[in-house]
Amino acid sequence: MSDSFMKRHAAGRGGWWVLVVALIGGVAGGCGPTRTAGTRGVAARDLAIVSILQFPDESPVKLDTVRFNHGDTKDDKTGGAEAYAVGRGKDFYLLPGSVTAGFDLVGQIPDASGMPRWVRWTIPNGGKIKIPGPRHLPLGVVAAGKRYELALPSAEQFNEFFEQGTVSLLHEKEK
Repeated sequence: MSDSFMKRHAAGRGGWWVLVVALIGGVAGGCGPTRTAGTRGVAARDLAIVSILQFPDESPVKLDTVRFNHGDTKDDKTGGAEAYAVGRGKDFYLLPGSVTAGFDLVGQIPDASGMPRWVRWTIPNGGKIKIPGPRHLPLGVVAAGKRYELALPSAEQFNEFFEQGTVSLLHEKEK
């Protein structure tokens, strides 16, 4: 083979390697918790991580989006400024402090093929219905450098609620 053949193909492969490295870097850089409002530019060690898991597959209702507020801000009826898709479950960076959240749900109507035509006509395309969920739901207080998971309160926490009037829907994850 001639030297010019090798030089042409080596130069062509160099362009592919740049593309491959850029794709891998983009995929790797896109992984990890989602940064919420106010967390851009803040070091990860100075933020809390909250995991929100999706409901089980057999559930007819799923979490669609979440909106986070810090403190007692009730800026609008939507429960927060920016909605974040939950998907199959997601981790979010949050600023330390008291956190409230608003949720939107999506309901899946079962297969309507056996139902009368007039009933099927009333069902939206795809059988999915958006359901506005709770707004300004107090989740609890989060601390920098810790990981939390959204979960239902335990019996002990319900007792604490009745005694002290406080309950947290966030539980610190074990390391």
